[in-house]
Amino acid sequence: MKKALKGLSVGSVALACVLMSGTEALAAEGHGARYGGCRNYIKVWRSGGKVVAQGKMVCNQRVSIMRPSAALSSYKNGDFKDYTGGGLNGCHRAKKCYSKKVSLKAHKGWKYRGTNIGTASLSGPNQGDMVWPKRTHANVWYKVR
Repeated sequence: MKKALKGLSVGSVALACVLMSGTEALAAEGHGARYGGCRNYIKVWRSGGKVVAQGKMVCNQRVSIMRPSAALSSYKNGDFKDYTGGGLNGCHRAKKCYSKKVSLKAHKGWKYRGTNIGTASLSGPNQGDMVWPKRTHANVWYKVR
């Protein structure tokens, strides 16, 4: 009997959490194409009165330098309104690295686009690797409801 009551209480708490979360999307995530065993990701979500974006890079093996980035732009009825960037970060000898978070004020009905155009040093010294193909860029749209 005690086990049954405990199970019901856990289930009711879980149901309450789902109902309180509402119908708004909690986050939007996207990724680019793989390049040299690495892939860029971007995540955009709402936190209070702001829309926040953070980039991530994940590689199959450790690379000497990873440079994920984050940029966020806002649009009202298809018209560009605002932009913030500067989420560049660097990690040495890593397989996973996160960019700094960037944010813009949240406006109801506006769309926000998050972008990560990060790169990594996959080869030896004196080899150009600061520009990756456009297909590796991670992009995602998020709408504030």
